[in-house]
Amino acid sequence: MDSNIFGAAVEDEDDYDPRSSEYWEIVSSKAIFRLVGKLTLYGCPPVERELRRAPEPLRSQLLNIYSSVKSLGTNSLVIKLSREYAESIYAPDALILAYSSAHRTDALITMNKRHLKNPLVLKKIRRINKKYRLPELLVLFPSELLELLRKR
Repeated sequence: MDSNIFGAAVEDEDDYDPRSSEYWEIVSSKAIFRLVGKLTLYGCPPVERELRRAPEPLRSQLLNIYSSVKSLGTNSLVIKLSREYAESIYAPDALILAYSSAHRTDALITMNKRHLKNPLVLKKIRRINKKYRLPELLVLFPSELLELLRKR
């Protein structure tokens, strides 16, 4: 899970227009965390580092939520992938993508349309993952994950 999902979990959706996509992604992020125990949710060291940089009292709230997920470990494939991804995309996001791909997570959940949920970025990731014989990484908005779960 990307750091913005943890942020959305503490965000007040009432600050947004209920007709906006931001409103519904915040509501969906909160719903995902209510599924802990039914879903296995993962974070990774770069996400945790980003959450630790938040000012207090927000930092404590974010880290409390982060403590409810499992953390993916660093390995040689994460490092290789992050280097290759970083040649093509925004480096901090490359690292999060590398953890998700190397650990073969079912999906990376994000609200980042610019760097992560971008068709050009996803095409580059698919090409690199194919080289390493890794499955295609599914990158979803929180609402898309909930919709997939609803259809199961």
